[in-house]
Amino acid sequence: MRYVETESVHFRIREGGRGDLPVVFFADGPNALEHHDPVFDRLTRSMRVIVVDPPGFGFSTPKPSFDFTLEAFMDGYAELLSSLGGPFVLCPTCTNVYPSALIAAKHPELVSRLILMQALSWEQEKVWTSKIVDPAGDLARPFLGQDVSYRMRASAPKTWYPNALGSSDLAESFLNQSCECFAHGANFCLASLIQAWFGRGVADPVFPPFSQPTLAVWGVGDSSHRRSDKRSLLAIAPHAQYVEREGVGHFPEIEDPEWFEELLKRFLRETA
Repeated sequence: MRYVETESVHFRIREGGRGDLPVVFFADGPNALEHHDPVFDRLTRSMRVIVVDPPGFGFSTPKPSFDFTLEAFMDGYAELLSSLGGPFVLCPTCTNVYPSALIAAKHPELVSRLILMQALSWEQEKVWTSKIVDPAGDLARPFLGQDVSYRMRASAPKTWYPNALGSSDLAESFLNQSCECFAHGANFCLASLIQAWFGRGVADPVFPPFSQPTLAVWGVGDSSHRRSDKRSLLAIAPHAQYVEREGVGHFPEIEDPEWFEELLKRFLRETA
């Protein structure tokens, strides 16, 4: 575990293993990088693995210049990746899919392949966020949203995990890990992200095409997305191979690390 300072973020990362094709995961709040321990422990036996706390989540702390826009996430991740060597196999989940897709298009030298998980087209992600994540609209309101996000950081996981995970048996361990991180001062700047990405007057981003081999993966046990058009993710990566996995939810690589390891290694072989 170590910290890497970039122009706008103090990133916390964990890295281990060795290999020519480093794999990068991004924690998806209220997860922190510790939630990735099961898949990290498996994959580091045979490859180099890096896990990142996103800016404003877990223990990665944004500097005052970080404005939480999609471009800020892209620039922050790109600077971090540039400092770590590469190119990388990016394995983002949910919100981290969007900056990763931009990096693949705008900084192709940093990305060899992508496994995009649990995300929708931008338009549908906005709708899902307003209906599922912020149905009252409080998080989208400046100042109020930040206050609500801070106060709900410890209670939100209690509602989120039972809906998001594919198996209720995992909820307690996910919740305990999140509560442990929040007890030690973990960040949860969800309101700032929602306002900067989906706020009133914010223009929708344009996702340029990219050509790196890509998987689009969905855990269909995610109840928060039971009505979502999961294939809409292909609007961002039309060339991606689409994969659905029964029995897992919002965090496919964490919920079934053995399956994910097999998926990843087969993908790497087929695209060598």
